[in-house]
Amino acid sequence: MTTRIFFAALLGLVFLGVCNGATSKWDFMLFEQQWAPGVCLTEHGKTCVIPHEASDGFTIHGSWPSSVGQEGPFYCNESYPFSPGEIQDLLQVMQSYWPSLYGGDTDFWSHEWTKHGTCVELPQLDTEHEFFQFVVNLRKHYDLKQSLEKAKIVPGSAQYSVEDMAQAVKSDIGFTPLLMCAKPSQRAEHPLDGQVLIGAGLCVGRDLQLTECSSEMNQSCVTGVPVLYPPHRS
Repeated sequence: MTTRIFFAALLGLVFLGVCNGATSKWDFMLFEQQWAPGVCLTEHGKTCVIPHEASDGFTIHGSWPSSVGQEGPFYCNESYPFSPGEIQDLLQVMQSYWPSLYGGDTDFWSHEWTKHGTCVELPQLDTEHEFFQFVVNLRKHYDLKQSLEKAKIVPGSAQYSVEDMAQAVKSDIGFTPLLMCAKPSQRAEHPLDGQVLIGAGLCVGRDLQLTECSSEMNQSCVTGVPVLYPPHRS
């Protein structure tokens, strides 16, 4: 199961169809940041590699137009394919904040634009460049590693409670994150029990401001089970 499918399944979302050119309808964007060391520690299939250009903080997984009770819309404008040239000026920051962990940054960004970015359909985010710039700015403004550090929650061998991690983020940015965890891979260098932090989601309203995620949305971190927040390997 890929990380993308895993995220969607644990949020309790149900795929209902694609947009395919029709005007998209959505209630919020799910802005997800991933914790790369956790993603790679829990990857059960594909080879996961953290690029050396990547930030040592959380990196962007995506920002997806969504509605409670369904996943999508998807693929809303086939006439506007991804063009790397449109974001050439963002290349350095994209490689830092939005790298692929499976190789092929351009393919990853193309997927995020074609499947999700084309469905935003707001005047403020009407172009590929505007979409990627906006999402990168979200990551710059909402630095979750920094939020956790303020509560003395840092990557390492220590484990933390789901409640403490969520409260640390809420105390800093004012909104509760959807914390994402997974079980470690049996192929991990040091197999362990419990759960590993792989990311966190924040909800963005149609006014492009953060909003509380619906109580109907489920986070995949299980309360009562300690969370490992693994460090980057030196």
